[in-house]
Amino acid sequence: MEVKKAGASLDSVISGFNRRIAELQDLVIARNMYPASSVTDLSAVDAAVKAMELQVQAIKDRLRDETLAIPKAKKLIDAAVKQQKKLQNLSIFVPSHIPERMSMLGLDTNELNFTCCESK
Repeated sequence: MEVKKAGASLDSVISGFNRRIAELQDLVIARNMYPASSVTDLSAVDAAVKAMELQVQAIKDRLRDETLAIPKAKKLIDAAVKQQKKLQNLSIFVPSHIPERMSMLGLDTNELNFTCCESK
């Protein structure tokens, strides 16, 4: 389900990007037909077109960075899944209840001899 949402989101970004490109192309055609030096009203359009060109370049750079990050993210996800599986396999061997006293195991803690820790 999340994949469909991500795909729809990406489609909307692509659609918006294509609309902006079409607008930019129209403005470039208008700029080339009437140079800003001959018509003063087009100087604002020229500035807007240049600003849009910078925005498009920034979007392209961002998309390139995101595209390069995808394989790294996939590797991290794979490593996390492997770690999760290992932890799930380990959890099978962990007892659900640990007795509070060792006497339940037939040992009395008073009878244990800890000679390794005693100073002579």
